[in-house]
Amino acid sequence: MWPILVCSIIAIAVFAERLFYFHRATIHVGEFLKGLSNRAELRDIVQEAAQLEVPKLERFLPVLATIAFLAPLLGLLGTVAGMIDAFATIASSGGYATVTELSGGVYKSLLTAAAGLVVATPTFVAYSYLSSRVNNMVHDMERAGIEIVHMLTESRPISGIISFQPPNETARELEARPDL
Repeated sequence: MWPILVCSIIAIAVFAERLFYFHRATIHVGEFLKGLSNRAELRDIVQEAAQLEVPKLERFLPVLATIAFLAPLLGLLGTVAGMIDAFATIASSGGYATVTELSGGVYKSLLTAAAGLVVATPTFVAYSYLSSRVNNMVHDMERAGIEIVHMLTESRPISGIISFQPPNETARELEARPDL
């Protein structure tokens, strides 16, 4: 039972840390690309930086996957240990045991099985959620890299991927502004 409790504490700590990290690591692709549109030498730097960020995003996710897999096995181990206690009680009483004598081992079996499942289920959900967040962030970085390559080679953005126009201004308003 104690190993399952330790697994749950580790899983909660990893999930909270990753949520906080992902919150800080959010990138606004349009603003990022707008700032880089005039610098041709940054293409390689951006691609290299993206490759360095992926391991940081995936950090500790294998720990969650391991806990999600390990917790039910620990629960099964507790179930086996509880059944061994129940059968040891039967053996020590000469083959005849009361329900009260057996209930301790059966209780231990059911409790550890339930605890393993209670820890594994939300841990697996947390792992799946964080993995999808990582995949979305990597996709955004790849999309930004593609857009940068197109900006550097064609000097104009691909329509539909990223819009450099502020959402509240029309094209005529932008053309009328002398500072652009």
